Amino acid sequence: MQKTIIHKYFKGYPSVYVGGLIGTALISTVDSLKQAKFQLDFITNLYSHLPLYTEGVGWIFPAIIGAIIGFLWRNLKFDASYSFAGKNYSESNVKSNSNIL
Repeated sequence: MQKTIIHKYFKGYPSVYVGGLIGTALISTVDSLKQAKFQLDFITNLYSHLPLYTEGVGWIFPAIIGAIIGFLWRNLKFDASYSFAGKNYSESNVKSNSNIL
């Protein structure tokens, strides 16, 4: 698996990638619709206040914010407990016992 440069700093949490992609998708979808000649003046005017939006890379700031939210989501609200075959497991239990399954 290919890792990003900062993969080790956020421990590879998938929620960081998902948050970054959601932030990017919000900007990219509107940009795509704008290029297809849809009238999105209200949203475009709102997005024009984003850093670097007028230069065409307005997705960077929302991607970073989304990644930070994903990191915080994973650290503050994520409950990695689950049950399998009638047994309850937590993330720490699974990591410490590699012979569970």
